[in-house]
Amino acid sequence: MLWLGIHFPYLPLEVFTRESVRQAATVVIDAGGRVVLTDAAAAAAGIAPGGTLASAHSILPALDHHRRDPAREQRRLRLLAEALYRFSATVSLAPPGGVMLEIGASLKLFGDAAHLAGQAEAVCRDLGHEARARWARTPLAALALARAGAASLDDVPLAAAAIEPAHLTAEQIERCANMGVRTLGRLLALPRRELARRFGDGLIGYLARLSGDRADPRPGIRPAERFRSTLHLLEPLASKEAIVFPMQRLLTDLQHWLVARQLGAEQIRWLFVPSGGSRQAVRLPVRFSAAQQSRDAFLDITRLALAEAALPADVIDLTLEAGRLRPWAPDSHGLFPHQAGGATAADGNIQALGRLVDQLQARLGRDACCGLVIRDQHTPERAWVRRPPLERGPTLLRGPTLQRGPTLQRVRAAEPAAAGRRPLWLFDPPRAVRRDRLTLLEGPERVHTGWWLGGGEAGQARDYYVAREHDGAQCWVFVDPAEQWFLHGYF
Repeated sequence: MLWLGIHFPYLPLEVFTRESVRQAATVVIDAGGRVVLTDAAAAAAGIAPGGTLASAHSILPALDHHRRDPAREQRRLRLLAEALYRFSATVSLAPPGGVMLEIGASLKLFGDAAHLAGQAEAVCRDLGHEARARWARTPLAALALARAGAASLDDVPLAAAAIEPAHLTAEQIERCANMGVRTLGRLLALPRRELARRFGDGLIGYLARLSGDRADPRPGIRPAERFRSTLHLLEPLASKEAIVFPMQRLLTDLQHWLVARQLGAEQIRWLFVPSGGSRQAVRLPVRFSAAQQSRDAFLDITRLALAEAALPADVIDLTLEAGRLRPWAPDSHGLFPHQAGGATAADGNIQALGRLVDQLQARLGRDACCGLVIRDQHTPERAWVRRPPLERGPTLLRGPTLQRGPTLQRVRAAEPAAAGRRPLWLFDPPRAVRRDRLTLLEGPERVHTGWWLGGGEAGQARDYYVAREHDGAQCWVFVDPAEQWFLHGYF
């Protein structure tokens, strides 16, 4: 077996900085008000871990500080682990800031361990976290190497090897230092029997699992069935332009979660919570004509929907949920993708059309676009019906139910040639029009409505003409047996 250990040294700080739009020096403090972690700006100003918050503010009065939040760190670590699920079927958490992956079965797919580690670090960086990845034969050794940033166990300080503090305690580390043993390599080289007399069997068992002398099974996580992530913004945002920035971070989380689960989302939902709780939270659903996985695809349509949405005066919490998940079918490419008329070109046209439909619906509403399906009726207004755009399914309707009928080309081949032209824009019902406002151009073409249809039009004969109205518009009109003229559509 081969394990990849990933350590997030700045996770306690990053869970706060990712929720802020300000670029200020930031530190994390413990319950006693002591600095435990600093960002680069605070460190450059001379603020060091262990100092008091008062001293830090005396150095940088505009310093941002946050009390460490282990629960928030655990939630974020869980999301990172689910994003790393794309690299291994066995992903195990190692709180407070580590994840372990069994990668022995993944090397054939991703190449050698160094390449896989680089890809895992890149995913974590894209999610907004600095990560160090190392690999070893055991999970504890891999994580110890990652925590120390070392290439060999001989160079790992004992503090970095204390992944399970209950088995390698601070007191034991201090006693080892008094003996001149400060690295893991030196500790592993000592006789186990003598170590057991001094430190007990707990440390010996820990070292056995770390070195591989004893089995160390690790429970793997079970990824969540639904995606939901929340940003608790550190300050209210009052403009739609400012909200887009934290939206991108949540969409990045969603993209990596979907890739890891090999899923796509046909719908996402935003929840905007106002500050102060004075107003009800606003929900904004964003739908897509086909399942999406890319952050940019989600963001493009979200921007259009956001422009038309009525949001609270200011937003303090932002939540993203993904619904209507579908198995992801990656794009397939032919051997000659440049070949005109190939499957790749057709797929690209469908995808481009889907993006256009999504943009129109986000801007104009869900009813702005529709598809058409042929119906087995010869009366013009009953010959087709609306359906959702780009919906896959039968192209022929017989009566009220769908049939597994022929393709569109076969339907057209089976139909008799039309005697006249048909417009795409029809009125339902037809509109009465005066004869003296029309100039007849083509016709007549007789269409007789069926007696079986019922209603007032049963058995009615219509004589259709292509005509021009007095304003020059070309239209389709008919006259009924009562000599009444009706406008049925425009060309």
